[in-house]
Amino acid sequence: IHRLDITSPKILKYAQNAGLELINVRQGYTRCSCVVVDDSALITSDSGVAAALSGRRDLEVLKIREGFVALDGFEYGFLGGASGRIGRDVIFNGDLSDHPDGEIIRDFIESRGLAVRTFPWRLRDIGSIIYEDA
Repeated sequence: IHRLDITSPKILKYAQNAGLELINVRQGYTRCSCVVVDDSALITSDSGVAAALSGRRDLEVLKIREGFVALDGFEYGFLGGASGRIGRDVIFNGDLSDHPDGEIIRDFIESRGLAVRTFPWRLRDIGSIIYEDA
């Protein structure tokens, strides 16, 4: 899920050979704006990403309000950059209660049998956390 016209042809070929579906959006790099919950669920505040994925039967997208995540030098950061998944835990670098959609986000994740882990400070975009589906 990214802007395909600026993607290295080598990466495109690798992705196609791996059987990955390529989804074009205006944003060059979407990982920071997306919380990858599992293979069939994603959370994003990016309207373009949400629109590109809408109507898919194989993917549920939770569209949330943008902002409410700190990022030094910018007006706001992104929840994808403040999160990651390790095994059955979706981890947030900060407290989800800082986000007005925090309870909806928590419910969306927990409805998939995953746990939500947070820290007692303001949500902060750190460029994302490891994703490992153990």
